[in-house]
Amino acid sequence: PIDNDDELIGRLKRLRDENCSLKEITQTYEIVKRQFQNLSSQHLQLIKTSLECSNTVQMMKKSDLYSPHGRRRFQELRDNL
Repeated sequence: PIDNDDELIGRLKRLRDENCSLKEITQTYEIVKRQFQNLSSQHLQLIKTSLECSNTVQMMKKSDLYSPHGRRRFQELRDNL
């Protein structure tokens, strides 16, 4: 079993290696399948959208939207659109 996210990410990165064995690919597939088995299609759509709009997500993170100043900046941006 995978103990932490870093280990899972490491396994996924190793899949890019052309020398990765079929056994390792199969093991990683099973681990990923278990990790994501409870995701609904809404979760997957959110992940897909956040990847497609990564620049916007980064901009929103930098805007500190949960602070009073960040909320005000967001409202100004929304009003200007």
